[in-house]
Amino acid sequence: MTKRDMIESAAYVFTPHEDSGYVCFKSRYEFNAHQGAVYSGEYVASLADTGQTVLIVGEVR
Repeated sequence: MTKRDMIESAAYVFTPHEDSGYVCFKSRYEFNAHQGAVYSGEYVASLADTGQTVLIVGEVR
């Protein structure tokens, strides 16, 4: 499976954002994480705990 396939199949995809957490750049579920919003590591972990596929990709710029 390529990285692109993994991103496309994931429920949520985040990219690290400085020290403030993670930016959601893809969400399959509009009512939960919103694209462009910044979330804490605890929130991202809680999404993963629900059994959803959560990918964290990219580098901190």
